[in-house]
Amino acid sequence: MTIYRSLKNVDQRPRGIALGVFDGVHQGHLELIRRMQEASAKKGLASSVFTFSYEDGLDFGGRVIGREFLTTEEEKIAIFRELGVEDIFLIPLEEDFQHLSPFDFLDQVIAGDLSGRLLAVGADARYGWKSEGDVDYLLDFAARRDLEPLIMGDIDFQGEKISSTRIRQSLAEGRLDEATAMMTRPFRLEGTVIPGRRLGTTLGFPTANMLYPEHSALLRFGVYQTRVRVRGQDFPAVTSVGIAPSVHRDRRDTLIESYLYDFSGDLYGEEARVEFVAFTRDELDFPSLSELKARIDQDLIQVRAMHGL
Repeated sequence: MTIYRSLKNVDQRPRGIALGVFDGVHQGHLELIRRMQEASAKKGLASSVFTFSYEDGLDFGGRVIGREFLTTEEEKIAIFRELGVEDIFLIPLEEDFQHLSPFDFLDQVIAGDLSGRLLAVGADARYGWKSEGDVDYLLDFAARRDLEPLIMGDIDFQGEKISSTRIRQSLAEGRLDEATAMMTRPFRLEGTVIPGRRLGTTLGFPTANMLYPEHSALLRFGVYQTRVRVRGQDFPAVTSVGIAPSVHRDRRDTLIESYLYDFSGDLYGEEARVEFVAFTRDELDFPSLSELKARIDQDLIQVRAMHGL
């Protein structure tokens, strides 16, 4: 698999291209890519994905990105690789690129720079300056060029269209079963384990703590059944997401605090990945440490049973 981060020096071989942001790489995205690959194989085209990188923390039109990504760039690349995509185009959202008209985007970039012979998009796809390009424009353009359009309709879950926006809403409301089903994999967060106040150690349940990633979609604050991958191993865990109001009254950073079952050791400075399995309860503000400890003891027992330990 080749990863291109620029439109310069692209290998000029005919390609089938799936176009999109692909945040979450959910069921709809997976089906679009599958159909592109199937059609490309029949036409002898290299299968590729065209998406975007957000290195400056800005979205289309210079909008500042908030807490909204379902997958990191690295996760998307790993998923595309697993799917067998041959070329990935991760193009920075630079001003010149964003100002391309729909015609120039299709003519110069898709058909020109990338040698696109097939372009797969969702029925609601938008592209070009001010998102003026749509499916109708693509169909008109393709009728006069050596470019085959592949338009895919919506993929539904429980009677409603699957979308990245809908998955974010499910996460924000603690409905992990829905989010996992729509993405076909659990939501994950990655980061570096940082020192805490060691209160968990004092109370008998040391935790591996991370700051909530700056641009990741925000989960409902509360306690979760999780799996934590660190040092190349997966550990069943219970994780609290929130501002820990009972102990961090002088700060409001959003934290991810995980207790790893049957693990002992110092993880400070290690890279960790937390995979969210199920929501168990909301974050609470306890008036005393003794009440906090009593509730955490309950959480540890409940989630241990959920893990089948």
